Amino acid sequence: MNFVDDTPANAQGEAMAEEFRMIHDIIRRDLVVVRDLSTSVADGAPSEAVRTQVAAMAVSSPIWTLRVSCLRYCRFVHGHHVHEDSMFFPNLVRANPALNPSVERLKREHQTVARLLDGIEAQTQALDRDGTARGALTTALDELADHLLTHLDWEEDAILPTLRRMTEWRT
Repeated sequence: MNFVDDTPANAQGEAMAEEFRMIHDIIRRDLVVVRDLSTSVADGAPSEAVRTQVAAMAVSSPIWTLRVSCLRYCRFVHGHHVHEDSMFFPNLVRANPALNPSVERLKREHQTVARLLDGIEAQTQALDRDGTARGALTTALDELADHLLTHLDWEEDAILPTLRRMTEWRT
């Protein structure tokens, strides 16, 4: 589906945009937990307490509640970005080819987020084995939160105008 710039927003497009924002709001909400975890790590929380808090994110997240296969926040964000890259973005570019440069930027940012998430998982596992892991984990958590919040805002600004005007979704 292609549309011209004067295509108005419509109910279906607005519903898709709202669902997209809802998923981003879940990520934002869980980033508050990530920030709290970073503070706990920086304040010297015992390794077991940090691992327990990370595990608690898995069972208290909406993803667990909705019985989606992603049991941990990191896996949820990874999965969300893989879905966007492979299914969501191609549909958006078909609807509005002018979005291609924005989509390419977002894909690069997804790679950065993936690297940050992998680093967090590795540093969490290394807390007992490596005396430098605590500082590295704090830095990684803060970097993820800063980068991901900026990414989510920019992504919404870039693609929601197109999404609001779409009337169909190809799978």
